[in-house]
Amino acid sequence: FPVTIKIQKVNLLKVDTQGYELHVFEGARNLMESDAICFILFEVCFAEIYKNAPSFDVLFRYLNERRFELVNIFEMHLIGQLAGWCDILMMNRTSVAQSKHQSKPLYHKD
Repeated sequence: FPVTIKIQKVNLLKVDTQGYELHVFEGARNLMESDAICFILFEVCFAEIYKNAPSFDVLFRYLNERRFELVNIFEMHLIGQLAGWCDILMMNRTSVAQSKHQSKPLYHKD
């Protein structure tokens, strides 16, 4: 999709695909490796809610190998007293660093 409409930069990729997050990440691999995605927000399950869903470790390592770092964990849902699922925000350290240097100030006083 991004290739056909020539998207050059994705500020936030939101992924909530009930256990198919790794498939989405693999589909966006070229965008990730070219630092075209700044942030990724995705749901991760710690319990076996979805059959054959990748673990947090697998998703984290996949993104970390593509220069993404953990920013925050949101809305932790418990199953009993154990972590069930939550949302994870990760940041591309290269993409965000480049954006800081290229952005123009909103207001400049002479």
